[in-house]
Amino acid sequence: MSAETIQLNDKLKQILSSYQYDKSFLVSILQDVQAEFRYLPEEALEEVSRLLELPLSQVYSVATFFRDFTLKQVGRLLILSCMDTAC
Repeated sequence: MSAETIQLNDKLKQILSSYQYDKSFLVSILQDVQAEFRYLPEEALEEVSRLLELPLSQVYSVATFFRDFTLKQVGRLLILSCMDTAC
């Protein structure tokens, strides 16, 4: 196990413990994971699935359902533009 993996697991356990490993806080947990890593690494989704005892497919479906979650590493700055009249 690499030092990077150990650091990821420690950080995830810290985040999950703040929610008492409660499955009902999955969206909030994923928000905190993304805030920490700036995206949702595949290893993080697998570990969240394992620690919360949820199927990986369920964690992945939540992560891909919401537009604010990203599974790919993004740059330091994210610029979004809107061409709609609502903007």
